[in-house]
Amino acid sequence: MSVIPQHPSQSALSATLSLAADPAQVSWCRSAAGALMDAWGVETRASEAAVLALSELVSNAVLYGAAPIGVRLELDRWGGTLVGEVTDGGDGWPCPRDAGRLGELVEGGRGLLLVELLCTRWGVTRCAGGGKSVWFCVAVPYLGLELA
Repeated sequence: MSVIPQHPSQSALSATLSLAADPAQVSWCRSAAGALMDAWGVETRASEAAVLALSELVSNAVLYGAAPIGVRLELDRWGGTLVGEVTDGGDGWPCPRDAGRLGELVEGGRGLLLVELLCTRWGVTRCAGGGKSVWFCVAVPYLGLELA
């Protein structure tokens, strides 16, 4: 597992994470993403929404996808959008379940419903070499900070 911060332009910050297909990586990813949001100065509500959405997607990749698992976060500070993306080598296609049919005693199955509620947009894209990329966008208040 590694965190590679990148600064592709003056208006965007990005980072990539490489994860093993291990359930313990979900917690590590959540902590790393939270620390990254703090370092980037992301407002608490947006940070919490992004970290929870990311955690749900990483959990899905670990449980239902296949290695390799990659995570990308990109913050467009002027456009006010944080994009999160989780890629995995699995062929399965995620789709939200009907909340009314889950029942209150069912423990799982609500992750994509949470992503749908927390994020302004989300979707799934097939990767050219196989696998998929599940992405989301979270609105972030303007961060007019100067980069060194």
